[in-house]
Amino acid sequence: MSQFYKTIVPAGAAIGIGWAFAEGYGIAGIIGLALLGGFIGAMIALIKEKIL
Repeated sequence: MSQFYKTIVPAGAAIGIGWAFAEGYGIAGIIGLALLGGFIGAMIALIKEKIL
């Protein structure tokens, strides 16, 4: 794994957690948005490493 991947995945998850807290979601919403943010971060890393 590249350093970019190791950085962007937790950053995406942190953004998802922050968004969930700001919107006032429950624990399931917080976990869901953290997973979604991490997944989006992983997809960004994949696109950057494979295509760009």
